Amino acid sequence: MINGALAKVKSLAKPIHPSVYLRELLKICRPTGGPHAPLRLAIAVSGGPDSMALATLCAQMKHLRERDPAVLGPTTLQAFIVDHKARDESTREAELVKSWLYHHLGFDNTKILTLKWPSGVDPSQLSNFEHKARQLRYRVLGRACFEAGMPNLLMGHHSGDMEETLIMRLVGGYRGEGLRGIFPESSIPDCEGIYGAYLSGGRNLVRDATAVPEDIPLATRGKEYQKPGFEYGGVKLYRPLLGFSKHDLRAVLEEYGVPSVEDSTNGDPTVSPRNTIRHLAQQQLLPKAFVTDEGQNLSALKTRAETTRQNYLRRNAYADVLFQACQIESFDARTGCLNVRLPLHAAIAHLIERHPQSIKTKETRTAEEEYIAARLVRQILHIVTPLSSISLQNLKYGTLTMFPDLAPSRPSEGDDVVPPFTTGRALCTRVSSPVASQSHSTLEPDLMQDLLDPDYVWRFERQPYGRQELP
Repeated sequence: MINGALAKVKSLAKPIHPSVYLRELLKICRPTGGPHAPLRLAIAVSGGPDSMALATLCAQMKHLRERDPAVLGPTTLQAFIVDHKARDESTREAELVKSWLYHHLGFDNTKILTLKWPSGVDPSQLSNFEHKARQLRYRVLGRACFEAGMPNLLMGHHSGDMEETLIMRLVGGYRGEGLRGIFPESSIPDCEGIYGAYLSGGRNLVRDATAVPEDIPLATRGKEYQKPGFEYGGVKLYRPLLGFSKHDLRAVLEEYGVPSVEDSTNGDPTVSPRNTIRHLAQQQLLPKAFVTDEGQNLSALKTRAETTRQNYLRRNAYADVLFQACQIESFDARTGCLNVRLPLHAAIAHLIERHPQSIKTKETRTAEEEYIAARLVRQILHIVTPLSSISLQNLKYGTLTMFPDLAPSRPSEGDDVVPPFTTGRALCTRVSSPVASQSHSTLEPDLMQDLLDPDYVWRFERQPYGRQELP
């Protein structure tokens, strides 16, 4: 019965047409400069069915352009293979996959990236091998993409990966944003501190009241003088196959006669929780609430995850708008001291009003405003903190202190003293810094520069690094 059900699912699978793949790719990875601008794509290839199908579709996509240049601008493809050095045969297998890419798909510039493990470490004996290998893998991919001038990295995750992730997180006790699943687009993970790979490599102008040019007298410095602000950019991950099943990807390989190799550990349900869930799904042994594309469906959970992802992206976008509206009074990178004028609560309220349908009650509105304010605070803290990540849950006190209108009870007029406090490994101090009176009647939705705090700036000072920490 099980074999019959799986056979039916496989029989319904059809190879993905290159034009369909191209449409899905361009939904998330748009060329900078317009639809016919050059597009540079790196592809992470392991040799498994998923990544080989991805490489196949990318190769066929280029053939589409050869037949009709109007469908896509000039496109450069670069395949990367990671040799994990966890098994004796890993290097030979990497070379084999490289030969497949050349002979079957025409990739003539594939690069093999070798993971370097600490001296004396046998990766095959690590209890957390998958986690460590993932970290190292993304770091070498991030560096390689930046060095090759490839800002876009494609991954072969499919709908089955999304379902497994949702089930794993649900079983793990995650709720709310923890159930947002896999994003079609995201910054490359585990690359903090690698220039050009993580949120760097591009420059942006941030409004700066100190007007950096040294030959400008202090008295004449103003916002008409601007300097390059904090960098942006980095490598972006794109997962254009999330809408397709693994059977669809296998059908692609069969259609074009492209080989692949299956990791022998994928079939062992005892290797990892993900393997266990995959095994249960394939055997149709999951509870009815956790059914998958292998014969049942996760439509309710996947729909909720999509809604959660959209809310997450909207809140992030609002925090970015607020961040761009901030006025940097001064910043000393050597000491990690940042003075910034923050937006008022009214700026956050204005953003919330853009999507009133998401606000059901006053309590919901307040929670939404506090959440967006906390994301802004975290974004600012990341400029100076030695921490690579900061939990929003740890920023509640700081957020309500910096945005007192969000607090359940505001201090009285005579109790306006705010003592310094530490959050996210940074000392936060409110400093009186009145500006000339200005009209708040005009709101510029993009920068909201008329809704900055006219009375105070906040100083963020990085705590010293510990003995075991490297700046």
